[in-house]
Amino acid sequence: LHSTPGDTAHPLDGVDVLIAGGMGGGMQAKLRARGIAPRVTELTDLDAAVTAFLAGAMPALEGGAGGCGGGCHGHSH
Repeated sequence: LHSTPGDTAHPLDGVDVLIAGGMGGGMQAKLRARGIAPRVTELTDLDAAVTAFLAGAMPALEGGAGGCGGGCHGHSH
C-alpha cells in the first residue's frame, strides 16, 4: 500500500482486518481508506491474536497509535 494509488487494485483488497505488531499512522489511514480495520497487538502467536480479535479484546486504534512495534524497519519517521 505504500506506493499503490488508492484507486488501483491491491492484493489486500477484500481483507477485513490487518493485525500487526506495529503500524504507523500513515499505514493505518491507507488501510482505513480501503475499508480494512488496522489492529496492533503484542501477541506473537497468530492463533491467540485472531482469537483476541474475534473476542473483541483487540481495540481499534485511534489516530496514529501503534507506532513501529518497538523498532523501525527500513523506513524513516
